[in-house]
Amino acid sequence: MMLKDIYLKIISYITIIVISGLTFYSGYINALNFNCYISDEQWYVSAARNILKTIFHVNNIDWYPYPQAESIESYLNLEHPPLGKYLIMAAMLILGDRPLFWRIPNIIESSIMIILVYLIARKITKSDILALVPPILLFFDPLFNDMKIIAMLDFPQAFFTLLTVFFMVYDRPLLASITIGLTSSIKYSGVFLIPGYTLYLFLKRNVAKVKALSYILIIPLVVYTIINIPVILHLGGLKEWIDIQFWALSWHTSYKNNPFICPPWGWLINQEPFVFYYSPEGVPLLSARTNPYIYPLIIPTLIITLVMCKEWFNLFKVHLILWSYYLMYYILYAIGGRSQLSFYAMPMAPLVSIVVPLTLVKAVLDYHKLIRRVKEIIENTKRYLNHR
Repeated sequence: MMLKDIYLKIISYITIIVISGLTFYSGYINALNFNCYISDEQWYVSAARNILKTIFHVNNIDWYPYPQAESIESYLNLEHPPLGKYLIMAAMLILGDRPLFWRIPNIIESSIMIILVYLIARKITKSDILALVPPILLFFDPLFNDMKIIAMLDFPQAFFTLLTVFFMVYDRPLLASITIGLTSSIKYSGVFLIPGYTLYLFLKRNVAKVKALSYILIIPLVVYTIINIPVILHLGGLKEWIDIQFWALSWHTSYKNNPFICPPWGWLINQEPFVFYYSPEGVPLLSARTNPYIYPLIIPTLIITLVMCKEWFNLFKVHLILWSYYLMYYILYAIGGRSQLSFYAMPMAPLVSIVVPLTLVKAVLDYHKLIRRVKEIIENTKRYLNHR
């Protein structure tokens, strides 16, 4: 390795550590400004508190006051799996039941996500310097920055989604299977990763069919069931728990009125961003805003990557999970789950920060190969049509 390469590597490492540290620091400082429940924290934090009390029988904590909501002191948030609440519970047990502490897991995850995005980008580009572009883009993403300080389920779901992509890019399908189980244990939409993951295993080719089946279905299901054991025992058994799963499925595929309803195509253009917190003057201080200049580019960058999917297979893996998650929301919308909100795009944010800049960079660097491949596709298409 040349001395110049060593210097560039050291510079990139220092830079990513600084960005990761700034991500944590900015989240910590911003979270201090909201010494109260923010939006849906009232449901998830209260549920975490109630799970600690009723399922784990923990009562030696200085509890924070409940919000004003009907039946809130017995609410367990069973319409969502429990792992996200477990993370909030862990913060309560270790640090205490206070607004800042509820948000610490997300803030830590945000710092780690910056590093994961860098490592994924470095694997794709094989460049320490180019790999800095995605984490910088994520650092300035408005959705990422506002949601990292709110104790909701979508941010840890984004963390485990990114971890799944990390293991896929580094060809660790078993670990990716486990993290899909963990993602699904936070929100049911974690299963939306499975179609993309299945295609990844199919294209990988060196995974036996029985092993692939276990990776796709059995391992995520086992992980999901293990995470749910405390809830299963509390409800009285598997039958009661399975009934809850069907009820939750029915709930998620039904219409719920909300002033911020936004269909999945609206996420790309920042249509109707969900407002988490208003100032006393009525100004939105925290909201689920996407970047309308960046997010729509996932469409042309997918087309470019499809042309070069063999040569850019690691980048294609990121597209697979991004589009698997995103397109499944169109299916949910079609079958009745039309009460969708802009913060559902949170798991997409780190993936968008990877695929958009890196696809464009690779298109420039591999310009001649890209043009040659497009010509080959056109010629093959003409040849196919002429022989029909």
